[in-house]
Amino acid sequence: MKRKLFYILIPILLIFSQNSYSQFNQDSLQIKINRIVRSYVDTNKAALVIGIIRKEGTDYFSKRYSFGHLRSDTASPRPDSLSIFHIGSVTKSYTATILSMLIQQGGPLNLNDLVEDHIPLNIVRAPVFVNTSGDTIKMRIIDLATHYSALPDDPILPVNDSTTYQMMYHYLNNHRLSREPGHCFLYSNLGISFLGVVDSYTRWNY
Repeated sequence: MKRKLFYILIPILLIFSQNSYSQFNQDSLQIKINRIVRSYVDTNKAALVIGIIRKEGTDYFSKRYSFGHLRSDTASPRPDSLSIFHIGSVTKSYTATILSMLIQQGGPLNLNDLVEDHIPLNIVRAPVFVNTSGDTIKMRIIDLATHYSALPDDPILPVNDSTTYQMMYHYLNNHRLSREPGHCFLYSNLGISFLGVVDSYTRWNY
């Protein structure tokens, strides 16, 4: 699915990169997007929404294009701005991009900051590691972003494959790291989810 989505989006991005705003035509864009997407939607019976935002100088354009139907029957509604898609690990790219923007634009985050400095400690705490000498080692932002946090991958797996914030907070508040953060790569969906929580408490709109 990720590869197919890549093949759909790249031609659309090229449409924008090859045309200046003065050459930009909404009708032409609609035709080109239809040509790129139609065969995929018709063949795979998929629902797809493409959102485009473009700003050049004082000119601004935003548009949503909807394709397919929410269910296999064509009588079902088309997807819209309120449709929720299960995009899984694609959200990791968004989370990392937001983190990068917050840092590059002089936001309140630094990669080497402690995680606990950017979360509401009355709600959730960052697990720590205590070594044999009794020293407490705390995780940093960079540890979450690079999968070096020492957090496990998917420790919370309910039947419906959905985890609430409350479930995640309860786990984090009661978990003790089994290894020192920053020293060993361990792929962690939980770690990236926790990074999303950190991003959300920066008090920046994004």
